[in-house]
Amino acid sequence: MSNRHQARQSIIEILYAWDSSQQDPITLKAQLQDRLALEERKDQDKDFIHKALEAIVPMVVKIDEALSKVVRGRSIRSIGKVELSVLRLASWELMQRSDIPYRVVINEALELTNMYADIPARNFINGVLDQLASSMRSGEYKAKK
Repeated sequence: MSNRHQARQSIIEILYAWDSSQQDPITLKAQLQDRLALEERKDQDKDFIHKALEAIVPMVVKIDEALSKVVRGRSIRSIGKVELSVLRLASWELMQRSDIPYRVVINEALELTNMYADIPARNFINGVLDQLASSMRSGEYKAKK
């Protein structure tokens, strides 16, 4: 497992705990410290975790608005917290991290979904992220299709 993949696992777990605690900043900080100290992930990319959380949390409304446009017939509140955490991380990467190819973003999101959710969730996340990538990264998306 790469350092970045381990970091993404931690980010998903932190975002899940943060959202489950009604987005309590104290919970976020505690979860971050717990995840950084986790021995089994001692080689994770800690800088990536910090940058992602520092960016995602203030952008969560903007991210959720973007997701709302592509989750046809569903509200953000109806999406499971695990799936929403995966979608928020991947959406941020699509919006803000053009250095990461959109296919890598989607693949990582699907691998994380396999770890934490079921097959219908995987199909849902794949569809949502494919739509986001086609609009947010249209040039890259068209070139790869």
